[in-house]
Amino acid sequence: MRRRVVCPRNHPASLFVHARAVDTRPWPWLDHQIRFVSWGSALSETTTNAHCSRRGCRAPADWALVWNNPKLHTPDRRKVWVACDEHREYLANFLGMRGFLRETVPMDEFEG
Repeated sequence: MRRRVVCPRNHPASLFVHARAVDTRPWPWLDHQIRFVSWGSALSETTTNAHCSRRGCRAPADWALVWNNPKLHTPDRRKVWVACDEHREYLANFLGMRGFLRETVPMDEFEG
């Protein structure tokens, strides 16, 4: 026997139940968000459009900080954060203290 969930109309669970009852797509609530969500990294479009990886900073990126977590990634795997001049040192210190930072490269020289 299925239990009926009673939620107020504005509650996210009720929106999910109503959306699933009407729409058979797997995630109908994401359709309006896909336009605003970037599924790639900061470098996915072009390096000229890259912005700083520091939270809240939208300055153009001038540096590429190449890193990997040796506990999770194979030695040849590289991940990239990009930074403006103001946040390069902060992000490099953050990664360096954890032993993740591999190299810091100017964006115009970065190949990735």
